[in-house]
Amino acid sequence: MIPTEVLQSERADLSLLLAELRAAGMDTSKPKSIRCTYHDDKNPSAGVYEKDGVFRYKCHGCGINADVYDLRAMNSGTSVADAIKASGGNRPAPAQIVQARPPMRFDSVEAYRKAEPRIREVYTYTDPDTGNAAMYVFRLAESDGRKTFRQGRPAEGGGIELAAPPKPWPIYNRSRVIAADEVVVVEGEKDVHTLHKSGIVATTTPGGASNAGNADLSPLAGKTVYVWPDNDDAGRGYAAAIVANLEQVVPPPRVFVVDNADLGLPPGGDVTDYRKQYVDEDDQSFGVSVRAVLAGATGSGPASEVWSNIKAAIDGKRYAVQTPWPALNRLTKALKPGTVTVLCGGGGASKSFMLLQMFIHMWANGENVALYELEDDRATHLARALAQISNCSGITDDEWCAENPHLAKEAYELHKDALDGFGRCMYHSPDNEVELDALSAWVKERAEAGARVIGIDPVTYAKGATGKPWDDDRRFITEIKQVARDYGASIVCVTHPRDGTSGRGKVAQDNLAGGRAWSRFTQNVLWLHLHKPEIKVTAIEAIAGTNFRREITCDRSIDLLKTRFARGQGLSIAYMFRRDNLTFDELGVIVDGEE
Repeated sequence: MIPTEVLQSERADLSLLLAELRAAGMDTSKPKSIRCTYHDDKNPSAGVYEKDGVFRYKCHGCGINADVYDLRAMNSGTSVADAIKASGGNRPAPAQIVQARPPMRFDSVEAYRKAEPRIREVYTYTDPDTGNAAMYVFRLAESDGRKTFRQGRPAEGGGIELAAPPKPWPIYNRSRVIAADEVVVVEGEKDVHTLHKSGIVATTTPGGASNAGNADLSPLAGKTVYVWPDNDDAGRGYAAAIVANLEQVVPPPRVFVVDNADLGLPPGGDVTDYRKQYVDEDDQSFGVSVRAVLAGATGSGPASEVWSNIKAAIDGKRYAVQTPWPALNRLTKALKPGTVTVLCGGGGASKSFMLLQMFIHMWANGENVALYELEDDRATHLARALAQISNCSGITDDEWCAENPHLAKEAYELHKDALDGFGRCMYHSPDNEVELDALSAWVKERAEAGARVIGIDPVTYAKGATGKPWDDDRRFITEIKQVARDYGASIVCVTHPRDGTSGRGKVAQDNLAGGRAWSRFTQNVLWLHLHKPEIKVTAIEAIAGTNFRREITCDRSIDLLKTRFARGQGLSIAYMFRRDNLTFDELGVIVDGEE
């Protein structure tokens, strides 16, 4: 009998548990987040934990909760008692357990089937050149109805071993794929066989949806490829990964993606589930139904991305959100989906008031907006919002409120619902230093929640992780640009000039505070100037479709230093800041002026 203290010692040894997990084909580099190979784990749903001195492995996806002996029993196809006896209390030396144990080996597939009664299907990935097996996938049925999968490969010297072959892994059904002009990529070997019965050539990649990037897709080069994912988020992620990988194949295939939305599939439903809807049809008739689905698939080549944008614009789903200022809208189209805009200005230029007016206007017109105020608290900014909405700047002045209590109360009562609604879109952090990484995470969180326009005022108050703005700013901008593209959002960041930069006619994109990434990697750079005293300029004003040239007086102007998607770069627009309600009136495009 093995001494209890020896058994307890092995159960308390983390390295032994991790060795068993690696033997089962798992990546243990992050023990708290492991993709379980005992079932088709699409995302890491398992991890290692310690309780009462014993390390255990638990998977929330398939329900496994096992110590080292449980895992040894599962890996060897024996009972826990036999796994303990086989151990004999002979713990490997630490140097021996750094590497995973050699994978379990069997003389043949038939021998493994005899040793593992849970096997229900064996899928053989055949090398089309030799006709020999290159990889095996075993589908196992658990007692609770779950299905799990194991991978195998031919062993050196004969037989098989339970481990995946080196990457990249082969795709399934390669011989038929190579001979076909059109191929359907599905999630799972079962679906390949479902389509094969109807005369349709299909393939899949081993390892489930999360391993799409590990497969060699070169046999699909130059073909017409239809990607038919499962009806869930993991399936859509699988389709995106397949499409992205197919773009690297030479010559590139023509790629289409099946939309599951109108197929009546349950959550997670696949091709085989779709076949069940046609139970009364023979395989040939079902093949006709499948081809109708494929004919309606959406193209996913580079050109299709352009059409996707065009169609979204035609359908009214893709547009530049409008600000309160027509010339600024026309000359910048700054709030197109997927853009980052920088609004810069020196002290006293009233950048925050301009941004606030912009966001109130968009919110009032039904746009989903989010605004992060890093300077002053939310009450301060909402008081300014009330001044703009009520057309009364006195509401921001305590003395005015004390002298005009009835007017102040009336303005608040009339607009408090609007303040509540707009205030829920506003976030603030006046007393805590916010890091750029946290700000980037907030931008993504708001975009995921559906915010169409996201503002940050001022972004220069956020702190970079390294203290090197050329690195911190570049990483931040790269991250929020990706968010803007992924979610079709527009992001507006208020910033400041570099020290010593001021005055109209003396600025350039490189005068922005922080790293040069702000000018290099954003789509729009707008510079707001304060003119004190006011200046006289000649401006063009558009009225009823006609342009009128006139001399005007302005106290603010915006230089359009960069406008990626419109023709305004290099132009300036004149404004007057109204002190009675803290808003900007747009006066026209400047064509001549003087300081």
